[in-house]
Amino acid sequence: MKMTVLSFCLILFVNSAYAEMPYDYPNQPNGFRNILWGENLTKIKGMKKMDVSDEDSDIVTYARDQDALQIGAAKLDFIRYVAWKNKFSGVIIAFKGYANHEGLKASLLEKFGKGKKHDYKNSLEWYGKDTTIILDYNDVTREGSLMFYGNKIRAEADEYRKEKAKEGAEKGF
Repeated sequence: MKMTVLSFCLILFVNSAYAEMPYDYPNQPNGFRNILWGENLTKIKGMKKMDVSDEDSDIVTYARDQDALQIGAAKLDFIRYVAWKNKFSGVIIAFKGYANHEGLKASLLEKFGKGKKHDYKNSLEWYGKDTTIILDYNDVTREGSLMFYGNKIRAEADEYRKEKAKEGAEKGF
């Protein structure tokens, strides 16, 4: 499962070309479970460091003690809080089974309204000014994920990587 979590982290912060233009959706969050985007996760009570990305040591995932592993009718396998440069930047939630997928989908639709559906995969997405939400489910493996990420922190990470690439191009050869 370690590779899966780290892979999700990299998808969250490296693949910004896929992001769509933001739109307003109801009840757009500015974080997750009372933690605001940009907060230092090391200062949050009950956070335990889980993984540091091999590909990007600035990305660290945490688990929270006594986190309720349920949203609505859906039972969750885990919740990982993602920090980039110690700033809370995203959440990765894993689950298994169609019933849990449907439970999460129902809760998301109730809270955030109609998401955007892709023709080619079982995915619902909400692209807001502050927060992007992606619900993804694989019918074959019967595994899914729900990701929330703060768009401002993601933009900062993208800009940082561009600057590092530019610096490498100018001074590294």
